[in-house]
Amino acid sequence: MIPDGKADWLEAFRRCGLSNELIQFAIGEPADPFFESICQRHLLEQPFEYLPDVPGPPVTPLWHDTTTVVGCRKQRNRLEFVQVEMEAVFSGGDEAMKVIARSEQGLWARLFCRRLESLLAALGEKAEPKIKQLRESAKRIGFLHFETALERAKAGGEHDEFFLALK
Repeated sequence: MIPDGKADWLEAFRRCGLSNELIQFAIGEPADPFFESICQRHLLEQPFEYLPDVPGPPVTPLWHDTTTVVGCRKQRNRLEFVQVEMEAVFSGGDEAMKVIARSEQGLWARLFCRRLESLLAALGEKAEPKIKQLRESAKRIGFLHFETALERAKAGGEHDEFFLALK
């Protein structure tokens, strides 16, 4: 169900070629309450379809976490997901934008890895019930790489190449 007043965003997300599951996640309810804190949607209350002053192709915001925005854009006829540091954009900083995924599966992997790392750090061995809940969320939205994401979260380290490589 699409919330009232979000029809324009729905069209913007469809133009980007996003799946129904990701659109629902971005403007409806998140796949799991664990994501609520890092996927805030206050930007969707703004009257713009693209982030202002971001260099390169237009970026359509999906959600934000304080001043960091996650959005999508078309680059050379391909969808990519970017993280935009809005403070750096407005101050003219060099590192304002970073490509974080080149597919929805890569974006889901990033979200799930981050949540799994947080759960494991906070709960350790007691995280299993929450991990089971996340596994069910992954199935519901069609995230195909949950077990690999879980293994990577348990191993620690950087995962950027994993996120970028997923198709």
